[in-house]
Amino acid sequence: MIKSLRIGFDGRALIAEAGGVRRYTRALFGAIAAMTDGPEVIAIGAQAGVSLPLNVVAGPAQSGMPTNLGWTLWSIPVGSRRAALDVYHAPAYTCPWWGVPPTVVTIHDCSYERCPEWYPHRRDSFRRLFYRYSAVMADSIITDSEFSKREILLAYDVEPDRIVVIPLAASDCFTPATTESSPVNEAEPYVLHVGDLHPRRDVSMALNGVARVRQLPGGENLRLVIVGVDRGHRPVLDRVAASAGVSHAVEYYENVSDDKLLGLYRGAKALVYTSRYEGFGLPLVEAMACGTAVVATDAGPTAEVVADAAELVEPRDESGLADALHCLVVDQVHREQCVKAGLSRAAKFSWEHAAQQTVNVYKNLSEKRPRKGSSKLSTTDS
Repeated sequence: MIKSLRIGFDGRALIAEAGGVRRYTRALFGAIAAMTDGPEVIAIGAQAGVSLPLNVVAGPAQSGMPTNLGWTLWSIPVGSRRAALDVYHAPAYTCPWWGVPPTVVTIHDCSYERCPEWYPHRRDSFRRLFYRYSAVMADSIITDSEFSKREILLAYDVEPDRIVVIPLAASDCFTPATTESSPVNEAEPYVLHVGDLHPRRDVSMALNGVARVRQLPGGENLRLVIVGVDRGHRPVLDRVAASAGVSHAVEYYENVSDDKLLGLYRGAKALVYTSRYEGFGLPLVEAMACGTAVVATDAGPTAEVVADAAELVEPRDESGLADALHCLVVDQVHREQCVKAGLSRAAKFSWEHAAQQTVNVYKNLSEKRPRKGSSKLSTTDS
């Protein structure tokens, strides 16, 4: 690698509201900074006191622009010039349109553009325009799956060779249980859903699936544990649970630590992942890496991610979901086969590999275009 290559990213992403963006930012740039003879990695505008990945340094940003638009179109360009970057990498959807070196933007999915009916918020039309223009203006686009690459090509007027597919991976903390680490709530069987509460995740299907399993022999005590921030969808789920008669069998968590999430993965009979649209589906890989069987809807990139290591059912097929869950709950041999296949599949994803592929993108851009002028200020300047 080129030791002098200087890479910057939006340091605010380290504390992003979206948990997936936080995980991606911390894991990817931490892995890049850990590379032998790798590039320097600078978190532009990282807030004071925020824990940075090892070897990542905080960089300057112009203050006084509180909105996301102002931050992206003014603060980041100023900070990039002061940090004398060779490449700027926007880790989630939006990037500056001017005043920065060659730019990479990661577009994790195109749900806003391809399925806008799931996003009725009054600002979505502007958000979609911002996303679109960022995709058009970026020198290179990274996305998480071949499915998302196809969706980006359908949504935006960009050239296919500008899009590079780099899959995600589970963080190193997600590992199977050992004899020294017993699962939580082992006496009370549960299946786990991980992901913010949002209509496209179709958690109602998981609720109704669990309700069906509870009517079958051996599944009478099955519970559903849901981990995810409520995006305004909780009242709908409460009504569904009450109608299905399983309100008492549902447990919610919002923001949990990695240790807590690890325990929940390890203790679950299965991850139930009923999403109708994802860019990748990171909980699928996290669950498999923890030795947890997976039942998921065959939608979007799910089959691409899990291959033959999970039970797949059609979206909205609650009967098929219940059958798959019931089999995993009562048939230990089958569950162990799924666990073994999942561990093998999860091992094919790594942040080290993702880091290498990402740095290759940076090198290609820096070699094609000379670095734009900068003020050569130290990264400690403000």
